Amino acid sequence: MERYLTTEELLLALSHQIDTKLDDQVKTTSNKVKRILNKHVIYWSIVIIAVLHLVFAAIPLVLPDKGLSLLGYRYDITYQYNEETSPEYELFIAVHKKINRSTLSSNDVIVTFGRFGTKYYSVESIIDINLEENTIETSFDSIASNIYSFDDIDAIYVRRANQVETLYYIFGTIRGYIMLILGNLVVFGGTYVYYINPDILNKKSNRKGKIDEIEEA
Repeated sequence: MERYLTTEELLLALSHQIDTKLDDQVKTTSNKVKRILNKHVIYWSIVIIAVLHLVFAAIPLVLPDKGLSLLGYRYDITYQYNEETSPEYELFIAVHKKINRSTLSSNDVIVTFGRFGTKYYSVESIIDINLEENTIETSFDSIASNIYSFDDIDAIYVRRANQVETLYYIFGTIRGYIMLILGNLVVFGGTYVYYINPDILNKKSNRKGKIDEIEEA
């Protein structure tokens, strides 16, 4: 003989089903909110890093004379003669660092600006250091030599810049910095519209559809 549920049992069963559905809905909503929050947190964290990079890249652009002292390194166009009298030289992006008199040695290579009427930095090897007279004797080819005071030396040559450092130098120019800003706007703006908040496009589409319907009517 089949047993039918009483009214109280039916109410309890319905209440349990409703609670289960509500719990499932709450869990689904909670998971969805977590995904959205995680997505936004990751996105805005990357945006903050990008903004900090823009500020960092603007330092040599805004303060070109203080870029070396502020950061410890400078990236700039440099050349190195094979011979002092040679009219031809190769230009390249080099890494310079701030000069330290206490650690300066004959193994270092100095960088000076404007040699032979150029608008670039030139590289010379150290032959002798005279701390009493605060002078340094240098040479391009170990034959012809030049004598500089410490105040005339701009920096120490470190190495040729790699690809990342070359990009950093390019972004430190006005044109390169504008390209960097536009690139960030396109990348992060597109990511926000198409991935982070695609509802913007849906709202625009719905609004346009309503306008079209009104015009047709």
